[in-house]
Amino acid sequence: MGIYMELGGEGMDETHHEYAAFGLLWRSSLALPFAHQRGQPKPADVTVRFGKTPAHLPAAASGTPDCWEASPGTALLAVPDVARYLVRREEIVIEPGGGSEDDIVTFLVGPVATALLQLRGVATLHAASVDIDGEAVVVLGTSGVGKSALAQALVARGHALLADNVTGLVPAGGRIAALPAYPRLRLWEDTVTQAERQRPTREGLKKYWCAAPCTTAEPRPVRAVILLQSHNREAVDVLPLPVRDAFKAVWAHTAGKRLLDALGQRSAHYRAVLALAREAPFVRVRRAHHPFQTPTLADEVAALAAQIEALVAECQVPPSALAPPTRGQDGARPRRSRQPHRNQGAAPDAVWPAVHGRGVVWIVAYPKSGTTWLRAVLTNYLQDQPHAASINALVGDMGVSA
Repeated sequence: MGIYMELGGEGMDETHHEYAAFGLLWRSSLALPFAHQRGQPKPADVTVRFGKTPAHLPAAASGTPDCWEASPGTALLAVPDVARYLVRREEIVIEPGGGSEDDIVTFLVGPVATALLQLRGVATLHAASVDIDGEAVVVLGTSGVGKSALAQALVARGHALLADNVTGLVPAGGRIAALPAYPRLRLWEDTVTQAERQRPTREGLKKYWCAAPCTTAEPRPVRAVILLQSHNREAVDVLPLPVRDAFKAVWAHTAGKRLLDALGQRSAHYRAVLALAREAPFVRVRRAHHPFQTPTLADEVAALAAQIEALVAECQVPPSALAPPTRGQDGARPRRSRQPHRNQGAAPDAVWPAVHGRGVVWIVAYPKSGTTWLRAVLTNYLQDQPHAASINALVGDMGVSA
């Protein structure tokens, strides 16, 4: 049986399927959860096939993560008891190693696709993204914080999915744009109904593929970036992030960060991250640490979208914002006018909640000397909640304050 019968897939055979995903045309011997393309006259950008892979890459860069070998132009992923993947700019070769079709596909559309995009000069984020009125809203967050569930809630409210788990970024029309990936979400059992589940993403894992409309094949300019976090309070709070913190957030949520140097893509990725942090409004949304109720948070994000529209209307970015500065007749670079930045806004108080300043206490200590214990004490003391603070939402983490 194939993996995705609704896509016409035949599984691990030599039938070739044609797909569109991440702005590329794919020709694959393996059925994938991508948008099916039939009778495309253009040659494929990427070919996925079964075959033998090398035991090691010659001259592989040292310091690459476990299971990976990489050098400029090539990456090799070895997943024990699943498969080996040889990744080049225009080809992915899969050597099955005992894994089910579900297992093989899950790794291919995640870390393997990330390496492929990086080889093609695409910046990659560990993020979900949704098309709202022709522009992308990108949701950053650590694993398990609720990115996919939030994307599902926005899709249920009439918006189209762009990407789940991995969002690719490219320059387009003078702005940074998000690439549409594939019309599927990966959701845990407790966030999706029995009727919505299709197939498990991996054998024995209570995480399922779920259909979601992805109605465009064109990159969508990024309207805003949401940093989704949890905290020890019941209320959802929303705060804007300055450029410095926005850059840190994007860099921290880079997908496949440890491969960038080995693949020779760190500089290109750094430029894309910096451009996104400078040109897109960033907001931090913090929810209660316990399992959140998706519709409630979706209501907050729907209201947030209207606020972002007002902010963007006041702080338009010129189409040439990402273009290098031109030089005058004397060869000197022109001085920039001091126009309001998108993250500053002409009248932020009309759009964003007031931000109250707080003192900062630096804790400097040797490793294993009790800083986590001290942060737990401070969190419970400062927040004064009726229940104990979660160790995953203590003061002192990036973006977490009392």
